[in-house]
Amino acid sequence: MFFACVAVVILSLSWVITTLIELPAKRAAASSLAALSASQAASSQADGSVAQTGEAVLGPVQQTDASYTQPSASLVALPEAGRVDMSYFDDALFIGDSRMVNVANYARLGNADYFADVGMTVFKMFSTTASDKDFGATDLASLLRSREYSHIFIMLGLNEAGYPLGNLFDAYQEDLDQLRQLQPNATIYILKVYGVTADIAAGNPSFAHSRLTAVNKGFADLADGGSIRCLDSDELFCGSDGFMLPEYTGDGVHPYGKYAYFFSQWLCEQITQGK
Repeated sequence: MFFACVAVVILSLSWVITTLIELPAKRAAASSLAALSASQAASSQADGSVAQTGEAVLGPVQQTDASYTQPSASLVALPEAGRVDMSYFDDALFIGDSRMVNVANYARLGNADYFADVGMTVFKMFSTTASDKDFGATDLASLLRSREYSHIFIMLGLNEAGYPLGNLFDAYQEDLDQLRQLQPNATIYILKVYGVTADIAAGNPSFAHSRLTAVNKGFADLADGGSIRCLDSDELFCGSDGFMLPEYTGDGVHPYGKYAYFFSQWLCEQITQGK
């Protein structure tokens, strides 16, 4: 009985001593983990992630109640995007509607020019007036006569998807002919139209997946594979069914500003692949 009591006392003392030894180490580990988490969060912000102070829709009117930090070149030129030198875009021109306005506001590439305006269509490309950071209000022809571009990217087609397709393609061809005349040395890229959300498409036959597929097929036929190319941007922001994923948009048509860099990253990937 005496030896049993002694054994119990020894075991109890051992537990107390072990607890006193391990407690400081556990507290130190917890403190280190908290410090590491804080450091990782700070590093994530420092390496080019988008800083968001609000979330609003870039629709027909430019956002005024949201502020985003433009993605850095290091974010756009990720390894899978081929780490494109941003100087590639210094003599590039982007033309487009409100979706291109989104890109111009939140995901600019290099020192490219953006001739973009809400509601622009292929029927009004040369009658629209627009301005950008490095040029005042002007029409497209005047801009093209004053500068020389090596690359011209065009994002149009959604606003005019309801027009008769023959008229749409004829008007686009006329635009391309005029662009070629004013910028004979430039490579022109036609960007296919990416979809809207399923609920928006259900309420407007012009935005149906089958309709946009027909529009994009006609756009591809306008390319010659050389100085005029067509890029398959129709799957951007969309699921396997061809409709825009709801988490990327607030109005079903335009991506949130914080996701605009998806387009810029995708375009860098296309360039590195020689498309």
